[in-house]
Amino acid sequence: MFGTTVFGYVRTLRINEAHSLLEQGKVNVSEAAGMVGYHNVSHFSLLFRKTFGCIPSEVCKS
Repeated sequence: MFGTTVFGYVRTLRINEAHSLLEQGKVNVSEAAGMVGYHNVSHFSLLFRKTFGCIPSEVCKS
């Protein structure tokens, strides 16, 4: 009906929130991952790259 699962929706919310945190430049990648509930930073980085097409540290620099 909505084109995604509940888990997919929550994952999208989490990764978008992490993107916002990184854009603000107040946290590093591991802090952003932890704040949105990812304890495995490499898994977070993979999902972030798959979603946004760049690695999380590239967002911090721009």
